[in-house]
Amino acid sequence: TKQASEGRTRIDYSGSVTGKYVGLQPRLMSMEQWADALIQARTNDGATMSDTWVQYARLAQQYAGMYIDF
Repeated sequence: TKQASEGRTRIDYSGSVTGKYVGLQPRLMSMEQWADALIQARTNDGATMSDTWVQYARLAQQYAGMYIDF
């Protein structure tokens, strides 16, 4: 530690301030858009309506605006 010296008290401070600002954010799909796109993609891949992801998308469409608890 430093020894005390006579005279006026001196305080040295060095600091910085940063901030984060929301910049350009990607536009996200709505739940309805996601469900439509998923069903179309899975159908194009040869999946049937009994495919698990297609069933999830159909549930999302059926219960739009409601809470779904798997």
